[in-house]
Amino acid sequence: MHIEKCVIIEDLYRNRQFNEAIAKLIPSHLQHDAKHEVFIALYDKEEKDCGFLERGHSEGWVVWYMIRTVMNFSRGSKFHREYFTAHAEIENIEDNKIEDYDFERDEQLTAFENQVVYCFQKLHWTDREIFNVYLQGENMVEFSKKTMIPYRSLKHIIKRVKDTIKQQYHDSINSNSFDDLPARVCKAPKPKSMV
Repeated sequence: MHIEKCVIIEDLYRNRQFNEAIAKLIPSHLQHDAKHEVFIALYDKEEKDCGFLERGHSEGWVVWYMIRTVMNFSRGSKFHREYFTAHAEIENIEDNKIEDYDFERDEQLTAFENQVVYCFQKLHWTDREIFNVYLQGENMVEFSKKTMIPYRSLKHIIKRVKDTIKQQYHDSINSNSFDDLPARVCKAPKPKSMV
């Protein structure tokens, strides 16, 4: 980097207006990160538009560019998603008190989850593998072409597995008890022949 640019960066880093904007717009625990994100944005802009930094500094508008960048942090920017959202989630976790936690419901859900896993294991191996591919988000049309399994057959298998899991869930809810779930046998429909 040219020596003049280093002086400009140092001057901008200590700029009173920029630092006041950071202090007003960004929570104190994120100010350091925000400041560095602005300078990363400046470096990126300088790489794309050579002379951007020197021009902006000499004409006096680069500070306003930096302040505008900080203002954009409070909206749907990458910085907002990475820092604000993550911090909000941590605050929400800290705000939830252990006394409010429903341990009984957690045990019920764990039992239900175990039953779903049990039902899933009882499925025919092809149904299980196809549903795993579906859960991983693979495009079923492309998967159909790769495996030579008709698309409609794949859709029927996925629907059958979903219906089996839903039926187990509704059976569990109707019985008002999750306690005996692992003991129950999953009644998975028999797979039809692959067309």
